[in-house]
Formats: sequence, C-alpha cells, structure tokens
Amino acid sequence: MCAGWGGCRGQGGDAVELAELIGKSQSAISQIESGEIGLSLDVLRQIVAQLGGEVEVTAVFKNRRVTLDA
Repeated sequence: MCAGWGGCRGQGGDAVELAELIGKSQSAISQIESGEIGLSLDVLRQIVAQLGGEVEVTAVFKNRRVTLDA
C-alpha cells in the first residue's frame, strides 16, 4: 500500500496531474498530503481510480468483517 499519494507517484504521475485528473486544485492535493485537510471517501475513490484501482470499505467487528456498499 502507498504511504499517501506521494508514495504512489511512480504509479500515476505527480500531484499537479492528479489534481487535474480529479478536478481539484494542486493546493488541495498538497493540503491532503500534509494532513491539513481530511480526505473524503469520494476524493479517495477518485484518486484510487486514477491509479487503476477501486476502494472497498469493510467494517471490522470482534468476530466478523462486513463489506459495506459505501
């Protein structure tokens, strides 16, 4: 797993390119990288999609896992 977009840059480009691909400003990408602003599930899905993947959400309980349609 990548440590933030910075850890995945070799897979898909730089923060400016990512910002253009998902319709966000480069400043917003920088703020996400630095932890200044939170990352919504919707934006995470957009980023992962640009890297060729998809997001799966799983709730983990003491004795089971439940995949959520989120």
